Amino acid sequence: MSIKESIGWTDMTLNPIKGLCQGHCVLPDGRHYCYYSGDRGLARRFHHNPALMLDLSVFDRLPQEPRRIFLCSTHDLMGLWVPDEWRQQILSRVSEYPQHTFQMLTKFPPRLPEFEPLPPNCWVGVTATDVPMFTKAAKYLADVDAPLKYLSFEPLLNWDGKAIDGVSIRVILRHAGISWLIIGRLTGFGHKYDPKVEWIADIVQAADQAGIPVFQKDNLKPLLGENLRQEMPG
Repeated sequence: MSIKESIGWTDMTLNPIKGLCQGHCVLPDGRHYCYYSGDRGLARRFHHNPALMLDLSVFDRLPQEPRRIFLCSTHDLMGLWVPDEWRQQILSRVSEYPQHTFQMLTKFPPRLPEFEPLPPNCWVGVTATDVPMFTKAAKYLADVDAPLKYLSFEPLLNWDGKAIDGVSIRVILRHAGISWLIIGRLTGFGHKYDPKVEWIADIVQAADQAGIPVFQKDNLKPLLGENLRQEMPG
């Protein structure tokens, strides 16, 4: 369950949903890139059972000591393929472990209001691979009630400008109440989809102006070298 070394910004992962998701991580050429369910993902490489199923027993193996836990790292809890009753059961179990911080991450931010109030021990994050996803994420996160809201730019596939419709990235971040940024590159596909260094610099500059910590994943070392900023929210 613990893969802190490979993700870095969490202590553990917890996956109560088993099986393959339904292709929500797509590259411009149409290939599915999800690290678990994608064309080159772990599930296919290691011949995992593709059938979708719920396993709430994983909560019973959590440690007693407080941990940061990446919830549904191999799925998207807000994914359209996840039955609503499964989602509600998972969130109910999250509430039973108030000592832990559960880090949610979704590519479906419009669905977040459907399941509020979320448990108070949930950090809520949205993935943004480009400017349109960033603006959409910020729009919906602005209305989410959570102790911490964050964005994950992993993979960062495109970025075109320090201002969006005349509004600075810093202002958008502050308006949405975002308190943390994660930035990473797409691994497993060579360097074709690497972000440009100037894209990363634009985002980091905006974060600094907004007083937001930034976590640059280890997979950015080929681009940025060894001196990565790996800041956690206070």
